[in-house]
Amino acid sequence: LIDIVAHRIGGPHALSGYGFTHDTTDLAGGPVQSAYRRAGSMDRMVAESMGLAAKIRAVDLAEAIGLLLNTHFLPDVMGNLKSYATQKFICKSCRESYRRPPLALRCSARGHDGALCGGELLPTVHEASVRKYVPLTQRLSRTPGVSPYVRQRIQILSDSLSSMFPADSVQTTLESVSGGGPRDPTASP
Repeated sequence: LIDIVAHRIGGPHALSGYGFTHDTTDLAGGPVQSAYRRAGSMDRMVAESMGLAAKIRAVDLAEAIGLLLNTHFLPDVMGNLKSYATQKFICKSCRESYRRPPLALRCSARGHDGALCGGELLPTVHEASVRKYVPLTQRLSRTPGVSPYVRQRIQILSDSLSSMFPADSVQTTLESVSGGGPRDPTASP
């Protein structure tokens, strides 16, 4: 029979007789913040973790980096990309939410008085949140021993992001295609 704390509750040995390995004067005297939390940025956290992994003989650094990329960074970037593609837009003035923005690119909600809001629509997901781990992911993938499959996945994802968010090109908007500014939704056609 294995001695389990739940079996001791309510009995004579509920609060005593537990084995331990380190003496302490205060059970709550442990660290307030973990080393992971103190590290701050993700770059530093990964650098410290991989530095430790490199020192441990039993850890294959390339395999550890491959696991980190496959189980953390790639799903995160792909999930953020999906969120960006399916995001909602919110009116800056009245907080009305749109799954697809109106063609006028202004809020088309009407208030209690029947007046058109016409407020600016803001995206709920931004490019920076999609791209935040891409440079770190690319740096990690260049580690010797990381599988070609993982490198190719990262390259394809990076290429997809580059085509979705061109760096120096002028973004085409509905106004530039239609030849003018946004149409006044209150005006008759």
